[in-house]
Amino acid sequence: MNIQNRLTARDKAGQQRHEQESGQIILILALAMVGLLVAAGLATDAGVLFMRKALLDRAVDSAALAGVVELDATINPGSGTSDPNLPTAHARGMQLLGANDIVLTSDPNNSNCPSPIDDAGYWSTHDYCGEKRSGTIPGSIRYAVYARWHAPLFFMPIIGFDDVPLQASAEAEYMPLVDIYASDTNEIGVIKTSTQAIFGPDICPGFGDPYTPTNVPGGGANAAWPELYGVYSYRVSVPPTFFQGGRSQVRVEIFDPDTYNQPADTFDVYSLSGNYFANQGGCTSSRYSTCTISTGDTDNPKWFVMMDENRGRGNVGECYDSGPYNPNTNTRTLFRLYYYEQDSSGNLLPVDLAYYVGKTDGMGGAAAAEAAATDMHWVSPGATGGELMPAFDGGSMGCVFNELVSMGAIDPGDVDDPFCEAAGVGGEPAVVTENCEAYRAAHFGEPWDGGYTTATRCEGNGDFIVDFNSEVPNIYEDPITGMKQLFLQVRGYSGASENSYEFWAGPSLTQDPSIAAPSEVNARQVFLQVALADDQVLHRSQGAGVFGIGHLPMNSVAGGILVDIPLTYLGPQFAGQQMTIDVYDADAGGRDPILFYFDSVPLSDWGACYDDNGSTAYGTCPGYWSLPRLGPANIENNGFWSSPPYEFTIPSDASGVPFYGGRLYARYQAGQNDTYGWRITLDSRPFLTQ
Repeated sequence: MNIQNRLTARDKAGQQRHEQESGQIILILALAMVGLLVAAGLATDAGVLFMRKALLDRAVDSAALAGVVELDATINPGSGTSDPNLPTAHARGMQLLGANDIVLTSDPNNSNCPSPIDDAGYWSTHDYCGEKRSGTIPGSIRYAVYARWHAPLFFMPIIGFDDVPLQASAEAEYMPLVDIYASDTNEIGVIKTSTQAIFGPDICPGFGDPYTPTNVPGGGANAAWPELYGVYSYRVSVPPTFFQGGRSQVRVEIFDPDTYNQPADTFDVYSLSGNYFANQGGCTSSRYSTCTISTGDTDNPKWFVMMDENRGRGNVGECYDSGPYNPNTNTRTLFRLYYYEQDSSGNLLPVDLAYYVGKTDGMGGAAAAEAAATDMHWVSPGATGGELMPAFDGGSMGCVFNELVSMGAIDPGDVDDPFCEAAGVGGEPAVVTENCEAYRAAHFGEPWDGGYTTATRCEGNGDFIVDFNSEVPNIYEDPITGMKQLFLQVRGYSGASENSYEFWAGPSLTQDPSIAAPSEVNARQVFLQVALADDQVLHRSQGAGVFGIGHLPMNSVAGGILVDIPLTYLGPQFAGQQMTIDVYDADAGGRDPILFYFDSVPLSDWGACYDDNGSTAYGTCPGYWSLPRLGPANIENNGFWSSPPYEFTIPSDASGVPFYGGRLYARYQAGQNDTYGWRITLDSRPFLTQ
């Protein structure tokens, strides 16, 4: 073959190789393009998934916030009683998800969360669940939402991936229960027209306490028990201003924590006008019922003689007045003091501080002596060294009478001091608290803790004086107001009788001697009222206050007169919100109409008035206040909640009555020795906890 032919053959071979290589490059480029498209699709879908996960998170947050406000605040989680509003909460949550184009597969009526939460069987057929939980503080509730969304993809379906399951969870907390003033004189700690009171578990709810009793006529369980587990909870709020001047100790006082009535037929009475009435009758030695004597004073209308009511019971399901005084049916009342600490994750955990069980004369021995010592006295259980104060000797002030003389309130030659003997001058009797650790160990897991997590441990000295510098490590502080809080629980521990009591919180005597005051109730009443009239600042709480959390059990000691009961303070942020007030068993001579009003809004502008348009002691709503009648009052409800409850809208700019905040009062004609209860809820703003 000549050279030309060889060159031509080589060129042809090279051309063939080039054509083959060109085909391979096209194939490689085609394959590379597929890879690039997949990578681009993955990148695009990854961005889409990131956005959809953020959308799902926000939507689930909204579902939790929307659902929690639908739940019933009066039904306690863990009670075994299902909240009938749970399906509504589920439906609201799923509506919020649907509004964000997140369509899930679940039945709103059957979307309670499985246990365990990652149960594969449930999630194979459902994409949503929610559950009700206890909140961080008494009275609050939580709604936890879990959702799974099969988020659609854009590019990945071309390779067989249609969607990717995304998961999200959220939990919202809601506090619909309103803080109710535990006393109309929180600041100085005197008693005017009512106290608080609970019965023991062995009595019937119809006596005026809807929650504590477990004995129901005809047998069976108390239907209201799951709401509070027979426990009333209180908040002791302490503002930052309290700690000015070096104060660090908060002293909690309990009035008459025992269930015991002193035996006596006549009593000495002293009025603020300077009149002394010796050997006044009106109370009998039967010791059976609450007994007070009118003084004729506006500021101190009652002289308190007996504060408890002795009752009994028959067989199970039978309740009746016991007749003659029977100390064996007197109620032992448990007082629990605790606080919430905040851990490193922001969770709030209860920590116990002290327990005290009020004594009865039916216990005999030292317990009976302690019941007699605390009867009609203000005490701070467990305190020592002059802080306990059921026996008041006046210290540097001398007897109360001498102090009144120094104030110029009475002439020193009038009478001997009627209070020295009443106050029991002498050493302080022992008022011993329970050992915190031992008590918790013996009662751990009992339902009486109100449905909330049992405290993690005990702190402090075991008494009812709490040093915020040393006894409450990591106590939660409100980041907006700087408020710190202690909590109290009151429970009818045993018995069938009624125990009247009251609370006051303020500085300790050690750190603020100006709080010194008689512990005997009548001595204190007169002493502090005269001091007020003389412009002396004595026994002031320095801003600390005690509030019932949504519920308050009360006992009226003044019947047949109009009373103005302070219920709560509401800030301007609640303008236009809906408020609901229930009253339980307000009878024993209580009369409508009942008026709700704010001390900051003229009655001519706003008031919520209810009456039955019947004959009353002071007219009907339209005739007396020139206010519209909003509905029936049902004051005499005889063992039931008011039906319907009192519902009204707080004034606002939209209603034509600006609201800048104020104290809400209830005015009606009280019944004598009437035991009844308040329950108040208010539309408020939920917040996310996780």
